[in-house]
Amino acid sequence: MGMRLGMALIAGTLGLGLAGTALADGTSTTLDQGGLSFKSGDAFSMKVSNLVQTKATFFDNRDVNNPASGARDYGVFSVARYETSIGGTIYDSKWMYATTLKWQDMATGSGVAYANLGYRHSDSLSFFMGRGRVQYSLQNSTSVAAQQFVDRSDADARFRLNDGTGAWLNGNMNLGESGHKFGYSFGVFNGLGADRDQQSDFALGGGANGQVGHKFMYNLRGQLIGNAKAGEVDKTESDLRSNDKRGDLTFLVGAAANLTTWGRGDSGVDPADVWSLTLDTRIHVKGFSFNGAFFHRSVSNDLPSGSALAKGYTDLGGYLALGYNMNMESGDQVEVATRVSIVDHDDFNGGNADDRMETSLGVNYRIKGDNLKFSFDANYLDRNAHGMPAENFPAVTYRFQMQFKF
Repeated sequence: MGMRLGMALIAGTLGLGLAGTALADGTSTTLDQGGLSFKSGDAFSMKVSNLVQTKATFFDNRDVNNPASGARDYGVFSVARYETSIGGTIYDSKWMYATTLKWQDMATGSGVAYANLGYRHSDSLSFFMGRGRVQYSLQNSTSVAAQQFVDRSDADARFRLNDGTGAWLNGNMNLGESGHKFGYSFGVFNGLGADRDQQSDFALGGGANGQVGHKFMYNLRGQLIGNAKAGEVDKTESDLRSNDKRGDLTFLVGAAANLTTWGRGDSGVDPADVWSLTLDTRIHVKGFSFNGAFFHRSVSNDLPSGSALAKGYTDLGGYLALGYNMNMESGDQVEVATRVSIVDHDDFNGGNADDRMETSLGVNYRIKGDNLKFSFDANYLDRNAHGMPAENFPAVTYRFQMQFKF
């Protein structure tokens, strides 16, 4: 029913847009590699775009110490993602809306990913309410279509905050004539955090109105974008600029803090405070790109002294990536990249979490930038389980992906 409703919504929206094109003066329609756009004066605009990712995955289990662990070699083809985004302005240029419908997502399933409304007072202040991406990790807030590898790092997968339902402020401020910008985001979201490895926010649970103890999640992020006019360093991991523009160095340095509180009486959730901190950076110059992050998560429990996790725990992680993108005479682009990702779980975590180190090598062939891209990566993941008889659980994954954005 939900997907049928989504299809009806898209059909109706496109129908209204086409009707507006025929009836309203000053209405323009544009169809290009970025999607389908409608604009009617300063009051109404709408852009519809699609992202499709098809993938082949080959998994090689190297767990020779424990072949009965359940991991098996396999190969599989899949539609990793297929989603449609609709966004723009309504009434005037200050009122904004954005919706993303996921028809298929191997990681999170199908459904409404984002749906929010906002008011843009100025470049430095906008207000939104609804569901959107929590601005915590730079890698996670960068579109999956603009990644150097088939997917984000193993460390980011274990520390990021995915999507949140709540209200938030954000903006960007020019810092004088320097060409630098300072961006910020502050939000209050529903605070479900039953999974220690990733504080999700679907507002589910046993409390009244579907909330878990009515606890909120608070998120604050700030970032400095250096030489912002030289390129969109905050939009893509790779330096995709043409040869005549890539000589100028542009960089981003960011930090974010997040607090999620659980309390006694929350259904199925231990009382705890979860503090999360991330520091990240990105640099683009002459085709080279550097991406890195450090993650810290501290859990302080309010549990009886005899409980297994009474003392709380602290987990650490991070990743470093280096890539080089080459512009070909044909206009196509070829990029090679390497990445190392580390997760260090606290030894005092109940014995059910493993330390992890992922080493990756990736190649991208871009025909229309990130809009038409072919990607291949090889990932070696070494896991060291706490308190397990067989300590090492290595595995190699090979992935090939075709990406279309239109």
